[in-house]
Amino acid sequence: MLGSLLTFLGWKFQSPDVSLFDIHGAIMLLLIIDVCIFTISMAVTILPSFNRIHLPFFKGVFLISGVVASDLILLMLAPPFGWFIFTICASVMILLLYRSRREILQHCQEILKPMWHSTSEAFHVSNQSGQHLPKHPMDPQCLPNMKEKHVLGSVNNVSRNHMFLI
Repeated sequence: MLGSLLTFLGWKFQSPDVSLFDIHGAIMLLLIIDVCIFTISMAVTILPSFNRIHLPFFKGVFLISGVVASDLILLMLAPPFGWFIFTICASVMILLLYRSRREILQHCQEILKPMWHSTSEAFHVSNQSGQHLPKHPMDPQCLPNMKEKHVLGSVNNVSRNHMFLI
């Protein structure tokens, strides 16, 4: 499909006086970046590799980048139709993200859990070595005492616990 759309694009802009990069420079840049992402995700999806855990992710990237590349070409060929397809694709993407928000949150928590434990362990080890550090960098005890200075010259102490409400 991309090949036929690119052929139509070549037919439409075959004049030597008109450069596609002059008329649609931003769209062409996005198309080049998207085709690179499309190619990399296609290679990861098709070629055998030792780590197949992330294969569903790369299949999704492959599909989405192919649709976006097709839509970018349609934006150059027939802008009203391209914007219509873009609106439909954006709506479907938002709907899919909304429906899978719990799964996305669960995967993000699984990815971030080892990092959280390693930072907690690092601060726990440094606390055992005799240093007086908080258990975690987001601990309110880690923040310095601050004072608010008002325009009229009065000063208020700012509680560490209330700083997270801002």
